[in-house]
Amino acid sequence: PNENSAILQGRSDLIRQKAAQFLGVSPDEVAILRNATEGNSLVARGLDLARGDEVLLGYLEHDSNRQPWLLRAKRDGIVVKEAEVGTPPKSPDEVLKAFEAGVTGRTRVIGVAHCDTVTGTFTPVKELAKLAHGKGAICCVDGAQTLGMVALNVRDLGVDTYATTCHKWLCAPAGTGLLYVSRELQDRLWPNIATEDWWAQKDARKYDRLSRRPWPVVAALEDALDFQEAIGRPRIEQRVRSLAAYLRSQAAAIPRVRLYTSNDPRLSAGMTSLALDNVPSQALREVLRVRYDIYTADRRRGDRYPADPHGVEGIRISTHFYNSFEQVENVLAALRELAGGKT
Repeated sequence: PNENSAILQGRSDLIRQKAAQFLGVSPDEVAILRNATEGNSLVARGLDLARGDEVLLGYLEHDSNRQPWLLRAKRDGIVVKEAEVGTPPKSPDEVLKAFEAGVTGRTRVIGVAHCDTVTGTFTPVKELAKLAHGKGAICCVDGAQTLGMVALNVRDLGVDTYATTCHKWLCAPAGTGLLYVSRELQDRLWPNIATEDWWAQKDARKYDRLSRRPWPVVAALEDALDFQEAIGRPRIEQRVRSLAAYLRSQAAAIPRVRLYTSNDPRLSAGMTSLALDNVPSQALREVLRVRYDIYTADRRRGDRYPADPHGVEGIRISTHFYNSFEQVENVLAALRELAGGKT
């Protein structure tokens, strides 16, 4: 076992090269981590921030991107603020203006999900990165819901960090994730875990010195990358967008259905959040699962997403390249029956 582990560990730099190509960046800017939570935490804890420095987040950040900053606030006295964005926003410009309104002279970081986990809304991160840099701040992105859903070029986005999970849309095993850290930021971002020879690493490799880890899981990440490349990322994105756009356009015409996700392709891709009036989210999720064999994720009010003033209460439907239009039709038929009072 030890010898095989060493063999698999020896493939990590090849996997790093493939992951870098997938992201559109250089291998020396990529760390192989376990998930986006680890990447977001590393960034939040690794930056030198002083008491009173401000971090500006979006309204619907996942706790894996909100809580690391709130921990820094409790421990070091930084200030965490949130941009007031509508659900759903009417345009990318609305999102940009909300962040512009929240920036002050103390803003050091704009941290935001590329695609939020509640409504599936895309954030104009390229424009936010320009905004941050123009104010002397950095832009750190949570990309947990984008890798494998859409064709990415992180370099073109101009962001400073990009943390992502690979077990979602990339369909890799749980326990695989990636973190991009621009060359320009690496001297300012400390590792969180220190083990043998971390100091000898002069690039993003210093962020993934985790010592012993399940290398077969990391090796499987290579297969997931190869598989999507074989299909073609533009083809995957086109399929994802086609399924979701059809679902949203048809669902919008069903009485009592309320959409939380815009059908504007600049603001959405493969995830759709919706509600059925007067039906609790958990009940809707269970009826769809038990009666119609449709699996969705429920989204409801509570402590997990406390910043959302609009009270998202419903389900989230994800349509990937392996789904079919027939399956989307099943979802729509179920919603029409439930909207008509058949429970």
